[in-house]
Amino acid sequence: MKLLVVDHNAVDPLSQTLYRAISGEGDIQVRVIVPSLWFDNYRTLRAEAVGGGEMFEVVPLPVLFHNRTHRMLYGGIRAQLREFHPDLLYVNAEPENFQTLECAMMVGRYPGVRFVFSTWRNIDYSGGGFPYRLSLLHAFSERFVLRRADHAVAFVPEARAIFSRRGFDRLTWIPPEVDTSVFTPSLTRKSDSGDVFTVGYAGRLNPLKGIDLLLGAIAGLPFDFRLLVVGGGPEEAALHARCASLGLEDRVVWRHPVARERMPEVLNEMDVLVLPSRTGQYWKEQFGRVLVEAMACGVPVVGSDSGAIPSVIGDAGQVVPEGDIPALRDALISLRNDPRLRQRYIQRGLYRASRNYAVPVVADRYRRLMRSVAEGSTRSLDI
Repeated sequence: MKLLVVDHNAVDPLSQTLYRAISGEGDIQVRVIVPSLWFDNYRTLRAEAVGGGEMFEVVPLPVLFHNRTHRMLYGGIRAQLREFHPDLLYVNAEPENFQTLECAMMVGRYPGVRFVFSTWRNIDYSGGGFPYRLSLLHAFSERFVLRRADHAVAFVPEARAIFSRRGFDRLTWIPPEVDTSVFTPSLTRKSDSGDVFTVGYAGRLNPLKGIDLLLGAIAGLPFDFRLLVVGGGPEEAALHARCASLGLEDRVVWRHPVARERMPEVLNEMDVLVLPSRTGQYWKEQFGRVLVEAMACGVPVVGSDSGAIPSVIGDAGQVVPEGDIPALRDALISLRNDPRLRQRYIQRGLYRASRNYAVPVVADRYRRLMRSVAEGSTRSLDI
């Protein structure tokens, strides 16, 4: 079987690990198309070709709008379809994205090729339209893709109900993966600051991520601590100002975004990772990958109850009501003062990461789904 993948995230070598694992049994040849240039997490990334004529390869292609996920277009998709002759084309992008529309139009010229897209959709936009420019064109894209697609990978369970209301019910839920050979506990002490309790946040700095709530929570902690904030975004100046107004300048360490391969060393500096997201009109937390990465590193996690966070954390950490600063502060105090609770969350997190999200587990789910779709099945799989 031949699987052609289009995935802008796979510019990052760590995001290629899943596809390499899918090809690992030797019966699925995988070619991954990536943008030759991509802007992600406030960094510009350049792709490198991998392999060539082997069971796994990465092929960079030029793109238009390399810094706009929803509007990006590739050059050369048709040539790849013609040369590779895939059994299945998988586009890791939302159905309203122009790259997904482009691939759906191209695959129509090759009737034997099955077509699969992916989605993180956990808010139904049908009432108010898509929350970005060119909304009508994005709505057209989604309608076209849903008519053409054979199946979809849903990263969030809510997507099934949302797309079912549009008449598309061929979705299979598969969670995102974490490479547990890379994200792993450090053999050295997490914190390099003596007995100081290190609270951490990693991700985008925007209002919906709730970092201002975290600053409010730590301001009342009754023990020595530091806050490590890793990321960038539009709220950076406002957060620095709030930090100063709370008298926390000496307690907070700000770091620019780091490459994913460096994230394990950052996470291993933390005694707890916090994701205090809040729900907005057009967004709620879709997964919170950093939660699973922290679990795999043996770092306890605390999150709000926004979106998917409670189901991701499960019994491996603490969940607090979004926007509730006192509850967030109490969760941090309990973790600091109860070593046995901390160890319990560490063990549960390691188990949860390896059992549910490790690359071999997720790759096996993809293999089963892709084989089923390639053979003509349209039913959703419980895998």
